[in-house]
Amino acid sequence: MKQRGRTGWRRWLVRGAVCVGLGVVTTVGVAWGLALFIERQSGTLFYGEVSNSEFGRWHATYWSSVGSVWRAARFEPPDHIVFGSPPLARRWASSTRELPHARESWGTLDFAFATTPNSFSTVGPEQACGWPRLALYWRTAETQTGTSSMIGGLMVDSSATSASRRVLPLLPIWSGLAFNILCFAAAWSCVVIVPIWYRQSSRYRRGHCPACGYDLVRKFDAGCSECGWNRA
Repeated sequence: MKQRGRTGWRRWLVRGAVCVGLGVVTTVGVAWGLALFIERQSGTLFYGEVSNSEFGRWHATYWSSVGSVWRAARFEPPDHIVFGSPPLARRWASSTRELPHARESWGTLDFAFATTPNSFSTVGPEQACGWPRLALYWRTAETQTGTSSMIGGLMVDSSATSASRRVLPLLPIWSGLAFNILCFAAAWSCVVIVPIWYRQSSRYRRGHCPACGYDLVRKFDAGCSECGWNRA
């Protein structure tokens, strides 16, 4: 099926760009929807420990649910180490590879595990959201005064308790963001592009103008006198 030169390709490029734009909007909308409506306590709780008799111990807490991961950690220096995990805890001697989403490099928790603080300290909380992969996150950081401040998050209900606050994530997880955009753009193409392509192909097979449907009696080389399709 022929197109009207550059104009035809421009139309398909515009349609493709529209699908990508819809993919971006859908990716952000899904991540924000999960951040707003998924209860942290409804997910699966994981406890993890990274301990060393010389440097100290990290206690990590994860809440993992569909499209959302919330995590935080607390460090204890050597003088306060009490070996032996609580009944619900899972212990790792020197790595966090078994923790959910431990291989994903977002936030500051993974970096904190590689350091050796010399006093009590906390990391997080931080949260990532997105589906089918985590795409956006927010985190907290300690200030010089010892308090914590949010980075990359938009507070929705500041009056709620820290455990139930709703925060819209703004920081990108580039690999997950790109993957989700491609997935949703492909889905939108089935809604935007495929029907147009099918309609134009059906018109072409019947001998009509693919653009406007005017009956060309299969004389496609002359183009369409009604809409100018396939004419210089």
